[in-house]
Order: sequence, then C-alpha cells, then structure tokens
Amino acid sequence: MSSSSTTTETKLPMATILHMLTIKLSSTNYLYWQNQLLPLLANQELLGHVDGSIPLPPKTITLDSKEQPNPAHSAWLVSDQQAVLILNSSLTEEAVAEILGLSTARQIWTALEAAYSNTSLERMHLLRDNLRQLTKGSSTVAVYGRKFKAICDQLSAIGHPVSDTDKTHWFLCGLGPTFESWSTAIRTAREPLSFRELLTKAESQEQFLLTLHPPTPPTVAFVAQQTHHRSSGSPANRSRSGSTGSGSYNRGSNPSKGTRRPPHCQLCRTNGHYANKCPKLSSFVASTSDSEGIARAFHAQCHVSNDDEPDWIADTGADIHMTDNTGSKNKPTSRSRLGCLSFTSILPKPNLCSPCQLAKAHKLPFEANEKRASNPLDLVHCDLWGPSPIITNDGYKYYVVFVDDYSRFSWLYPLKTKTEFYTVLQTFLRLVQTQLSRKVKVFQSDGGTEFTNKIVQKFFNENGTFQRFSCPYTAAQNGRAERKHRHIVETGLAMLFHARVPITHWVDAFSTATYIINRLPTKVLNEKSPFEMLFSITPSYTNFRVFGCCVYPYLRDYAPHKLAPRSIPCIFLGYAPQYKGYKCFDPASSRMYVTRHARFDENFFPYVSSSSHTNIANLFLSTFNEPTSFSPPSSPTPNQTNHTSPPTSSPSCCICDHHPSTQLHPSTSSTDNSSSSPTSSSPTSPLISSLNTPPSSPTISPTSSTSSSLSHISDSAPSPVAPPHPMAIKVLQKNPHWIHAMQTEYNALHKNCTWTLVPRPSTTNIVGSKWVFRIKYRPDGSIGRHKARLVAQGFTQIPGLDFNHTFSPVVKASTIRIVLSLAVINGWSLKQLDVDNAFLNGHISETIYMEQPPGFVDPKLPNHVCKLNKALYGLKQAPRAWFHRLSTFLLSYGFKCSRADPSLFIFLDGDSIMYLLVYVDDLILTGNKSTLLSNFTTRLHQEFAIKDLGSLNYFLGLEVMHTTKGLFLSQTKYANDILARAGLTDTKPVPTPLSTSDTFTKEGTPYSDPTLYRSLVGALQYLTITRPDLSYAVNQACQHLHSPTEKHFQLVKRILRYVKGTISHGLVFTRPTTPSILGYSDADWARCIETRRSTYGYSVFLGGNLVSWSAKKQPTVSRSSCESEYRAMANAAAEIVWITHLLQELHALPPSRPTLLCDNKSALFMSQNPVSHKRAKHIDLDYHFVRELVMSGKLHTKFIPTKLQLADIFTKSLPRPLFEQFRDLLRVQPPPFRLQGDNNQCQSSPPTTPTISLNHT
Repeated sequence: MSSSSTTTETKLPMATILHMLTIKLSSTNYLYWQNQLLPLLANQELLGHVDGSIPLPPKTITLDSKEQPNPAHSAWLVSDQQAVLILNSSLTEEAVAEILGLSTARQIWTALEAAYSNTSLERMHLLRDNLRQLTKGSSTVAVYGRKFKAICDQLSAIGHPVSDTDKTHWFLCGLGPTFESWSTAIRTAREPLSFRELLTKAESQEQFLLTLHPPTPPTVAFVAQQTHHRSSGSPANRSRSGSTGSGSYNRGSNPSKGTRRPPHCQLCRTNGHYANKCPKLSSFVASTSDSEGIARAFHAQCHVSNDDEPDWIADTGADIHMTDNTGSKNKPTSRSRLGCLSFTSILPKPNLCSPCQLAKAHKLPFEANEKRASNPLDLVHCDLWGPSPIITNDGYKYYVVFVDDYSRFSWLYPLKTKTEFYTVLQTFLRLVQTQLSRKVKVFQSDGGTEFTNKIVQKFFNENGTFQRFSCPYTAAQNGRAERKHRHIVETGLAMLFHARVPITHWVDAFSTATYIINRLPTKVLNEKSPFEMLFSITPSYTNFRVFGCCVYPYLRDYAPHKLAPRSIPCIFLGYAPQYKGYKCFDPASSRMYVTRHARFDENFFPYVSSSSHTNIANLFLSTFNEPTSFSPPSSPTPNQTNHTSPPTSSPSCCICDHHPSTQLHPSTSSTDNSSSSPTSSSPTSPLISSLNTPPSSPTISPTSSTSSSLSHISDSAPSPVAPPHPMAIKVLQKNPHWIHAMQTEYNALHKNCTWTLVPRPSTTNIVGSKWVFRIKYRPDGSIGRHKARLVAQGFTQIPGLDFNHTFSPVVKASTIRIVLSLAVINGWSLKQLDVDNAFLNGHISETIYMEQPPGFVDPKLPNHVCKLNKALYGLKQAPRAWFHRLSTFLLSYGFKCSRADPSLFIFLDGDSIMYLLVYVDDLILTGNKSTLLSNFTTRLHQEFAIKDLGSLNYFLGLEVMHTTKGLFLSQTKYANDILARAGLTDTKPVPTPLSTSDTFTKEGTPYSDPTLYRSLVGALQYLTITRPDLSYAVNQACQHLHSPTEKHFQLVKRILRYVKGTISHGLVFTRPTTPSILGYSDADWARCIETRRSTYGYSVFLGGNLVSWSAKKQPTVSRSSCESEYRAMANAAAEIVWITHLLQELHALPPSRPTLLCDNKSALFMSQNPVSHKRAKHIDLDYHFVRELVMSGKLHTKFIPTKLQLADIFTKSLPRPLFEQFRDLLRVQPPPFRLQGDNNQCQSSPPTTPTISLNHT
C-alpha cells in the first residue's frame, strides 16, 4: 500500500504535464523532443506504452468458466490514451500529418521515429562541424566560450556529448595565434583541466595580454604624431605640441604642483585608471555614435603653423580632421581637380557629394532575403508575363502566375488579354479559400495597371487583403514572381526544344513546367516539394511522362464504326488540370483528347522525326519573318481591264514544249513510285538548290514526306492573329509550305498554257515577274492554305503598246447586302464559289513578253523569255480580260447583267430564279431551287477550275453566320487585325467612337507617321461594310488623310478603342413581317467649324434589314437648316431610287411604295407642296426631283421626331445612351448566343413570315 500510494503521489497532473511540453516536434529537433518526453512518460508510468514493453491485455478473461470483461484491458486503453494525448500535445501541424489514422501510442512513436530520427543524425554532424570551425576572432574569450559551450550543450542534448579531450583541443585551436604559447603550455600539462577551469584560465590570460599590449581603438586619437614646426621653450611648452602623452590628461601641463590628482577615466567615470586601460573600453567603442566623433577629434595634438596657405591636418586615429582656415572646410578643390575621385580612396566615411550623386548615382544593392511566410497564403506573389510574340492556337498571349511564399507552390493561368486578369484573380482567390480554408493576407505585385486599377483595389479592400507593390522600375522587390517566371519559361522552352514541338504550344509547355516544379524537392524547403509543403502529402512521380513524346490514347468511343482504329498516334502535351488524365494532341485534326487510357513511347518524338533535316531554330523561323503589310481583304485592282477583241490564234505549245522529258508531277509508273515514298524522299527540294546553284530543272518536287508531315502539323491549329507573309523567296529555304504552294501555282500555269518560251526580242519591252505569297484564313482565324501567286510586274507596261483599256467592275457592298437580305427573306440557301487562277482564263490581244519565273528558269534556255498566251495576275488588262471571259459565259448560259450593278447577274426561267454576285474570282450564288444551283455549278466547273466552298461563311473578310432567324454579318477577324496593326490589342475599350466634345480641325502638330494614319483609316473604312455605327467617326477621320495631326491620330485611336469593346458586333438580317423599303434622312447644319458645310446621313432598310447607309459632308454651304435637310433628303431619295431599280431587276420589288422619314417639317413641306417659295429659290433645281418623286407616287415622305431619327447617328457625335439606342435600331448587335448548325447550311425551310413576291412580268 505504501508503495502504491508513493507512486500515485509522484505522478503529475495532466495540466502540469501539458504546460511542461515547451518543445514542439519539427523536422529539426527530434532528439530535443525525445529527451523532453521520455522522463515525463516514465514519471507517468507510460513509457511501456511507447516502447511496447506493456502489451495490450486481452479484452476478456475467463472466471468460473465464464467470459467477463478484463479490467486490465480497459485500464490499459485509458493509460494508452493518456500517452497519446501527451504525444499529440507536443506536435506541430507538420508532425501531426505523419500520424493521421494512428490510434495507439506505440504506433505514433514508431511513425515519428521513422520520419524524423534520420534528420536529427544530420543535425548532429552539422553541430560537430560548427564546433570544429568556431574561432575566437575579434571577440573576447568570454563571448567565444559561451558560443563554444552552447554548441557542446546542443550535442549533449541530442545524445552525442563531446568528450573533455575534444573540448580542450577544439577550444584551444579556436583561440588563434595570440594564445599560441599559452595553448602549448596547457596541452603539455600533466593533469587535464575541465572545460570550466580551462575557460577561467583563458579569460585570465586575455586580461594579462591586454595589460602588456593595451589596444588602440581606431575611432579615438589616443596617440598624436609629433610635428616639427617653429616651437621652442621649456618642456612644459613642448608638451602642447610635441609630447607623447596619451589622452587628454596632460601630465606636463602643470609641473609646479608637487602632487598629482589620481587618474580619472572619462569612460566609466571612475578614478584609478585612464580611458585606454578601462576594462569597458571595447564595449564603449563598439557603441559609440557618430555624433561623438566631434568631441573625440579634440584628443589629437595641437598643431601650429605659420604658412600662408590653408593647411589640413589629418588625424590618423580619427575620421574628423582639422584645418587652420574655416573657409576651406566646404571647398574640396583638390578632389574636384581629380574628377571627383572616389571618397573611399581618401576617407573611409566620406560626406555626401552632390556632383557625385548627379553623375554617379546608381541603384543600391539588395540584401539577401531568406525570410519565409509562417503559414500558407500569408503572402502571395503575383506577376503577369507577356505579351508573347507567338500567340497560341487558343489565342493566349499572356499568363499570370501566383506564388505562395510559404510553400513556393505556383498557380499558372493563361490569358488572352490583360483585361481577363480580374476574372482570373477572383477565380484564384475563391479556389484557394475553398481548398485551403485560408484567405490571402498580403498580395505582392508590381505596379502594373492590371494590379493598380480601382476595380482590383476595391476587390482587395472588400476581402481584407493588403495589397503591396514593388517600387517603380524595381523588379527585384517582386523577386519571387520574377524568378518563378524564369524557372517556368526556361523549363517550358527546354521541353519544347527537346521534343521540337511548335512554339504555338507554349501554354501547354509552361503549364506542364509548373506542374513539375510544384512537385520537385527544393533546398529552400529543406528538400521538400511545394506540393508537400502546401498539402502535407508526398507527391507521386509515377505518372510523369516526357513532354512531346508519342502517345496512343484509347479512342474506341470516338471511332465512327467498329472497324475503325482504336487508337491513333498523338503527341503528349501535359497533364489535364481538371481531369486525372493526359492531354493527347492529334495534329491532323487539331483535336485534344483527355484520357487516362494511354500508352506512351517516350523514345519517339513525332515532331523530331518529321523535321529531322532542320535544326531546332528553323522550326520557329516562320514566326519571326518580316512583318506583313496591312490592307483590307481585296482582290487585284478592280479598275483594270483591257481590249475585249477576240483572242488571236496562238501556238499550241506550252511551258514545257521545248523539254518533253521534264516532269512537273511524280510519275505513276512502278519505276518512280519509290521516289515518292516517305522513306526515300530527299530532305532538300530542287527549288532550294536552284536558289544557290544553276538549276537542272524548272520544277520542284513536292513529294517529300517531310513537307507533308510538317504541313498538317503547322496548319492543324487556328491562329487568332495572322502570321506574317513571306516577302522574299529566301524564306522558302525554311518553310516547305511555300514550296508546295509555288509548285501548285506553276502546275496551274502549265495546265493553262500560259506562255511559250521564245528568244528574247531586242526592241520590245520585257515585263518582269515575281512571286507573291499570301496565307488564306478560315472565318475562325485558322490557316486555310498557303497561296503562292506568280505575278507580272505590270507597272513596267507601256500604255498603247502593252495595254489599252483596263476598266473592270466589282460588286457594290450595298448590292451584296440586298442579295443576302433577299435570300433571308425568301429562305434561300447561299453558296460560295472560288475560281482557281481566274486571271489565267482571260485572253489578251496584245503581245507581251515576260521574264521567266524566279526559281524556275529553264536551265537549257536561261536567256529566253515568256511570250504570254493568257492574262496573268499583275497585268493591267488582266481583270478586264477575266471579267469579259466570265460575263461572256454567263450571258451564254442565260444570265442577264444588271443595269444597276454590272457585277450582278440574274437568271430567270419561268418560276426559277438565280442571283450571282461577282467580285473578281469570288462568287456568291443563291436561288429558289437547289437543283437549279447544282446544275449551274456543274456547268461552271466544266468551263473553269472552281472550288465549291459550300454554304457562304467567309467572303471578302465578311464572316457570315447562319442562325435560326437569318444571318449575322461581322468582320471580327478583320477588326482584330486592325487592332494588331495599331498595337491596341490590349487597349481599354470606350462606349462610343467619338466623344460629344471631339472636333476635327486642321490645327495641331503634324503626326509623325501619316502613312500609318492613312492605313488605319482606310482599314476602318472597309470595316464599315458591316459596322454602320462607325460611319460618322470614320468619315471625319477620312477628311484629314492629306495632313493628319497628333490630335487626329488620338481620335482614330479612340475609334479603335470603341472597336475593341464591340469587336464581335455585326449586322443582323432576319425575316420581316411586312417587307418594305424604309429610309431615314438627316443633316447637321453647318457642322464643320472651318468650312461651315453641313454633314448629312441616311439609312435604308429592306424588310427591316439595313442594306444601305451613308455619312458625308455636303459639297456646298447651305444657308439654312431647311436647305441642308432638303439636300440630305435628295441624296437619300437617289439611293432609294437606285435600290428600287435594282429590286425591280431582281423581280423582288415590295408592293408598297418606299417611305422616307425626315425630322425637318420645312423640308417635308417643300417636298410635298408644289408651290414655289421665295426662301427656297436659292436651292439648286437638281434637288427638286424629290418633289417629282413624291408627286408621281414613287416616294412617300413622312415626319419623324428627332429622338427617333436613326440617321442622326450619321451626322454627329451622340451621347452614350442615345448612341447605343440608335445602334440597336440599326440592327448592329453582338453575335447570337446560339447559332444554328455548323455554319454549313442556312435554314432553308419554307418561311412562315410573308416574303417578297417575285414579279416575272
């Protein structure tokens, strides 16, 4: 009983035990923690639960042949839980993660021992190394001894004590050479000393050495140098200028006194010793401030000088000096004579020199910062990278990275524009707050506008996050994010170069690099990974694969039928962030598959094998070619034509008549089949050889497997910004696409017998030739094909000799919109056709000679020239010759040429009708019967080489989207190209094209680049084909093309900023309920402040669809608002008359008469009242045809309030609400949310709304 009671009394309360647990287990203090816990567990009789010596008793026992609960079992569980409680209370969050799921004290102890014991062994080695390397240096023996003993105590605490012999040896080694003789005596002593005795003797020896060699602190002038100036007299006098006394106490200053006062120390304020022997001297010197230097300078000796020149006395023991001229202390003339020599060459602590700061200012060095946040998300670093010179297939130009300071974990988000940052920021903060149950406390970034704008700052303020910025031009203050950029970019580029993946996949590479970096151990985190630090889970590396290698994903679910392949070779492009799968890219279809069922061939890289004949840099050269010239989508100049006389007979010989053995296509015989196989293809095309050496053949061979494989890889993905077009034939050495395009063009020329090689005439003009390259794009901006065109240099043609007539018509934009509107109203399908090498079909009557094509010079007849048998692109008469050939065929087929627009051809046969729009070689075909369209397309194909492009979707830069209600016309891609040309792809949008206060005047500073101004304004003018809301602003900019100013360019930039905000807007065409012609007319009287001419505008609707509009300045000055309004009505009426004539030819004239709306009652009264007015006599009689139209019943005029006058948008700048209201009424809207089908076919079911009846009479 006594023993039991004694044991109970020795146990400590649990609260006391928990209070005694001062050391929490971490990765660096396992043995400290173990030494702390073992005595406590033993005191509580719980040690057996930890070391396993007290096993778990059985749950039940048998008493009197009956099973009963075992009390020992329950008692063991209670004691074990007490041990578990003590262990858990001594763990950090990091250590708790190691024991999750463990229930007994033994299991917990074993797990912690396995996780942390090896780390403590490394610490033991580190402490012993520190002990051996410790030296006294300039510190005192006491300080050195305390550091030495502290390390020894740490080693003892972790179970590795240092022996007295080792202590003595290492302690004496660290004392240095000053104690060398004394150390030798200690080593040779017979009886070894304890460390305490050794330390005491060392301190005594230090005091002895200080007595023999008193120190002279560098900051106090205790010893003054002797000077030998004109001084004489007694020793008492010499003591003032030449004594060797120390300190300020002059023992020779008063020799008459027989007794001396005891020495007084000025440092510790006590008697008995001087300052140089004060025991507190060293500590006082170390803490002396600079302000005391003035007083210390007076400890130097006195100097007497009779020289006339000002003299400086340098105090060798001070950093403050003396002069006998007070005017010299601020005149460092000598230093200025030396070109402001560095102060460190003269004085150790110089004063600030203003000229030096102006001439030699530089950035201050940064101190190493090893601090790290204490918890996740306490500090997050962020930075935005870009813009990238290469835009990805998905349109990304930037990426933003967030870095957690505690774990170094990184999150990467790609961006298309900087404006997306705010959305990404919100997404990131919600993600980490949900996943980590923490909020970001401090957000570190640079001072970019994406971080400093009011929206972002308001967001941070509402969320309680402190926003911290780096100083301007001080990127090092945001060093975590900047270094992370370098790590990600370098890792990503290394993977791209290794696998030779096209640079357009840089987002995939950078995302994969971030994924890998987050899971790799780093020294900064004590060989742990950021992933492990953030989630307390060791990452797995079993799913890592080589970026860019060949992968075979399981694709049976995507197969079109049961016999299709179950997999295809793809390219591994990283890890899907929201899936447990791999990203497998199929370059042939530009499709990305995400799957976990994939087989990898990590030794085969498809892009490497497909480009083995090129080096790494050549894979990306096409991206850095010369910049493309900027112009609206167009065909050859429309106002060029030639004589229309029938072509004369020409020899039947073609390009290759002189060399029948030359082959332009690979032979189909068995002998030549091997030459076209992938395994035997030559890495160098004959064309490339012909650029450097005399050619052996005028053809190139496009059979290389390398060319084909690179072609489908490069063209597989859409590009939101157009790659530059090659401007020199030398780029063909880098890109096989253009080789194939040139060969295709050359083959077409050969097929059409375009020329005959003849000897060079001596007295005839020879026209030059050149290659022109162009990339054709799909509506989504992706590359459709590479187009090479051989053109004649028509600018060298001589009028009257090489050409006569050149005019050739092109279709009007209003005609296109009217035909499209009729197709929507009547529910007709729209087809798009393209004529291959259209100009080659035109016949010329003149004799024209041309140089042989570059790169295709016949090796046997290098001095011959080409006598043209057909029209060629670039000839001035080529457009006219082609249009004559096409119109002749169409008229013979049964079409009639429209008198309103010669580029519109109309076919009528009973109840069958077709419309054909011609813009050089681009054709739009529509009609009321599909069989009729099909038969005509077949016949046209027999006459010319055409491509049936299917349903109309992209025509002259116009993007046509088919919706359930009609059509949506836009120019999104073209607008993006304009913004890229102006460098405003990331500009901030504005709500209106012009401010109500903006004015265009001639005054101002001339703009430095008028060519750029004209280029941008011309591009904007073409953009108005589908954007009537831009008409007034663009018209104002067009009036200053001859001499633009800086203000004009700023206004053009505002127009572009408005385009940026409405980049996807376009015209909507729908089926009307009551088809009719409705016009709006308006004028702004004396709008121009310089000429006081009025601005007029009108808009004309056909069945509710806007088909025509205009915004112009009137050519003459109007003397009243009535006159300007009436002239505007005349222009609108003229356009309505033209539309009426066109619809009459199309047999689609609405039954109701057109209506013209005007908001000026005086103009309306004049148009309706035939009585002459004196106030109207000044109006030109030509404008009175409006009255004749009204009187004849061909036009109806009505009044409309100004607030509903849509034409007002074409005459002046409007405030935002009114502008947006009129823009919506003009049917300029964003694209429909849901499109019908896949843009291949318009809704062609019978319309449910009234249609325009076709009048065949």
